[in-house]
Amino acid sequence: MYSDKIKKIGEHSSVAEELLYKIPDLEIRCRAVQKSVNKRYYSFSEALKNYKVNEMEYFLYSYSKNIKEIERKKKSRQILTLIADILSIYSSSINNFTPTDKRRIKSIEKILSEEG
Repeated sequence: MYSDKIKKIGEHSSVAEELLYKIPDLEIRCRAVQKSVNKRYYSFSEALKNYKVNEMEYFLYSYSKNIKEIERKKKSRQILTLIADILSIYSSSINNFTPTDKRRIKSIEKILSEEG
């Protein structure tokens, strides 16, 4: 994507362009999803669709950004942290869940808050 532009510019390329070139396209799109949802420009599902990222790609991106912190915790806490991350990823879509699923999620969130 950026490689053609940098090749044309040669030594005159900016530091920003070189840094962007080194960032994988998927990571750029995942960051855009995260920022657009945090700023409430889009719901999570809309952002995924707009930036052409699937849920698993986004989860892996999110997990990879927090891996050091997660690894420092006990195994039981690691699992709870992952569950909390998954719930946060789907939190914007919770309105589309069935009433039973919403109750289940509330129960899980209650457990997670007691653990934290």
